Amino acid sequence: MLFANTNQARRDGITLNSLLFLYTFVGLMLMLSASEGNMYMVIKQCIHAALAIVVLLLVQRMSCEHLQKVAMLLYISTIILLILVLLFGHTGKGAQRWLDLRYIRFEPSEIMKVVLPLTLASCVQNQELPLSPLALLQNLLLIIIPFVLVAKQPDLGTATIIFSIGLFTLIMAGLPFKLIRYGITAFVALSPVSWTLLHDYQKQRIITLLLPKQDVSGSGYHITQSKIAIGSGGFFGKGWFRGTQSHLQFLPEHNTDFIFALLAEEFGFFGCCLLFILFLWILVKCFSYSMQAQSHFTRLACAGIAFAFGICTFINVAMVTGLIPVVGIPLPLVSYGGTTMLVTLFGFGIINACRAHTRLFDS
Repeated sequence: MLFANTNQARRDGITLNSLLFLYTFVGLMLMLSASEGNMYMVIKQCIHAALAIVVLLLVQRMSCEHLQKVAMLLYISTIILLILVLLFGHTGKGAQRWLDLRYIRFEPSEIMKVVLPLTLASCVQNQELPLSPLALLQNLLLIIIPFVLVAKQPDLGTATIIFSIGLFTLIMAGLPFKLIRYGITAFVALSPVSWTLLHDYQKQRIITLLLPKQDVSGSGYHITQSKIAIGSGGFFGKGWFRGTQSHLQFLPEHNTDFIFALLAEEFGFFGCCLLFILFLWILVKCFSYSMQAQSHFTRLACAGIAFAFGICTFINVAMVTGLIPVVGIPLPLVSYGGTTMLVTLFGFGIINACRAHTRLFDS
């Protein structure tokens, strides 16, 4: 059965979708301020949002059986796209991340954030738990391949996120704790070697995190201006369209990676808390769906995709506030960009489809 429809599933879907629509609307409000009168950018982002919502509503009507069948096909297709990026990709901001098809440009690495947990969930569904050493090796290979391809762009930040999404999905599948302990020990032991493998700009970002005032007008400019914008917002902010750091061109990338700083400046601590409440509400609902799932596929798919949304949001906010090095990670459903918007709501469509499957099973 391709489509799974029940009245109860629709009601559950509307509840999560209403939160997502509200979250997206907040992003469009911020984009209207960040565009600084560039209505072409605002209209384009509205089109991105409209298309993404259509994708969400279509995907949530698909059956889990169909999603499970196409998961590996989506994975292989995305791997091919990542290889094409390395061969013919468009270079921007020092990395070769985009595929330019003349009328459309997108990042295949963003697609992998949703496709990977979906594929792992599909594989684990057909394997016995706990995972055998061979099954574990096969699943780890599915994680390592996209990690290496994305890291070679180079985009270590996104590659690390993809790896963490895959690892979290395997942990939810019952990855032995001793393997996790061995992995952490090996990571710490190999840290000095990893440092030598980093590009110069990646090393500089880590140094800037530790010594932010060493080069305020150079490598530390982005994070310095971001902290000024966040601090100047106070509790209630300066007001919509009244952010000085962004509108006077002090805050760089204020419509993409650093849009959270614009939120903090214009709506203050209070506005940030409201966004966090909405964000946590979405995560709680998604993980509750995962806990109520009737199969390994629905449980892991819901948890993995929800984790992808959560980790991307956390890293963006941590980056903007100076808790981690600056990496090119957008704020999902808020930052400007069509790929992230479409992929994120595509992922939530899968979660809704899994929830509908659970309700159908119960009934």
